[in-house]
Amino acid sequence: MPQELSLEFVYDVSGTPYENTYFGLFTLNQATKVRLVREFTTTFPTLTKVKGRQLRKKEFIDIIRFLDERKVRMRVCSFTRHDWRYYLNINSYRKDNNFKIKIASMIFYELAKNIIWSDCCYSLTSCVESQLGNVDDLFKFLNKLASSRDVQFECTHGRGAYNRVVQIADYIAYSGRMIKESDLAQFEHYEFVTARFNEHELKFLF
Repeated sequence: MPQELSLEFVYDVSGTPYENTYFGLFTLNQATKVRLVREFTTTFPTLTKVKGRQLRKKEFIDIIRFLDERKVRMRVCSFTRHDWRYYLNINSYRKDNNFKIKIASMIFYELAKNIIWSDCCYSLTSCVESQLGNVDDLFKFLNKLASSRDVQFECTHGRGAYNRVVQIADYIAYSGRMIKESDLAQFEHYEFVTARFNEHELKFLF
């Protein structure tokens, strides 16, 4: 049985499949989660139910600085329309009815795999992204990938309007559209990730 750790993964997605899509992840220590959310709400009282697409660049910088100062790990992956097209042009992938959700699960795993430890169980919360397909299938394929390292994710649904941590994940995902390489030098815990799927992972799902 995998060892259960106090680290929680929170994901959200900005954009739609086959266009430029941004996947955002941040990690939480469950022991300090309530305090972090309370401090975030106090620091940004006007952001209640405000979505990432409504924010300006300066507001993203302020949010990222707030999280960075608290050593919250943030990772963003840009999956462009050209990336989608590349994999869609592979005949065996294109015919797969779960193509979008499998690609999304691989990006979720790409964002997490340098953080997770083998033989461990983690909590995971993700916003319901109907444009990608059935989120339960995403969780299933993600756990299939993670099983190669004896890792298990205990997955739950969340919606940004009702779940503050998913709202923060929305800001992180959307920040990928706004934050440039030159903005990153001041942040220690924010990272852009390139989705590089290895052949073994692709064969594992497709």
